Amino acid sequence: MGISHYHLSFHVRSYEVGRWGIVSSGTLLRYLEYLATEGSAAAGYPRSWYDEHDTAWVVRQMAFEQERPIELGELLALETWPSQFARIQAHREYLVSSASTGQMLARAHAHWVYVSRQRGLPTRLPVDFTEHAIPDPQEVTLAPAPAFQRVVGESFQFQMALRARRLEADTMGHVNNSVYMDWLEEAVYEAIDALPSSFLEQSEALSPSHRCFVKRAKLDYMKPCLPGELVEIETTCAGMYEGGLAWQQVVTRPATQETLLRAESLWSWLA
Repeated sequence: MGISHYHLSFHVRSYEVGRWGIVSSGTLLRYLEYLATEGSAAAGYPRSWYDEHDTAWVVRQMAFEQERPIELGELLALETWPSQFARIQAHREYLVSSASTGQMLARAHAHWVYVSRQRGLPTRLPVDFTEHAIPDPQEVTLAPAPAFQRVVGESFQFQMALRARRLEADTMGHVNNSVYMDWLEEAVYEAIDALPSSFLEQSEALSPSHRCFVKRAKLDYMKPCLPGELVEIETTCAGMYEGGLAWQQVVTRPATQETLLRAESLWSWLA
């Protein structure tokens, strides 16, 4: 292992779960962001270093999968490491497991870009960066996506609008990357409620109460969003697989018709 492998453990707290007692995928992304921040600090690059250089990391793509939902009270063992550094970017790997049983709970792979805070544009990494944050080229491998039956002859497409709030911004002044996942989850739940019962009956064999969780997702972040901006989320049910539904989502800024984010996800029913 490279010296930049960083380990952390903590219990899932009561305010980090929803009404079903499980961690949302947005909260999982918050865990991963915190883990990366602490890993950077352990490698010699704490927040104060970025403040001095007026730089930051922004995520461009995040892909993750969960073996099962993470539950209230679980003691988690988390690990992260950079797998690659280039001129202006890095790839980072994440593992989350149960500290008591060793069961793997979640895996993730992220593509980050190093930017100037003032200009908001990519900037070169310092020459000595990889001397302290030594990468390990081993990458996390996600399981093959299950085949799903595409929706044919029907259009299950739904729209949701919302306004970004100040409390959703990070230190860059932009909506935090994990908040988008909160938005996407809300949009999918609304879409599930709007799906015809005849369609749900074909898929929802195990969960008549619509209880589900994000089994896997890939998010491509394309443009930043600022507090106060109105956004629209287009959510399309792409099909069903054994145990769940496949979704495609696009977040846009209607004022400029810009695409802010594209996402694909698989949601599994909870018994």
